[in-house]
Amino acid sequence: MNINITDLEKEFLNRLIESEYADFVEGEEGWVGDYVCKYDYDMKVTRGVMSSLEQKNIIIVGEPEKTLKGDAMMNWVSIKCKYVDYENYSLKNLSFKGGK
Repeated sequence: MNINITDLEKEFLNRLIESEYADFVEGEEGWVGDYVCKYDYDMKVTRGVMSSLEQKNIIIVGEPEKTLKGDAMMNWVSIKCKYVDYENYSLKNLSFKGGK
């Protein structure tokens, strides 16, 4: 069964997959993701996208922690394994409302 997501949600998830921190370890939660903070993301939009994806049970949002400089907060956000195609480095089991 596929879950419907918006174009913004798809864009956010693809960005997590393409992160330099993403590591594809099949079967382990928490490895396909990125640190999300104000320096790399528009947090006014991203907070809403993260909330929606968390409610749909697609992502896991870690506890807030300080950036290395200590001047901002960040969260580790990862995609649940059942939504990641490890062979093709892409999303699976998701339908896109925007059709892109």
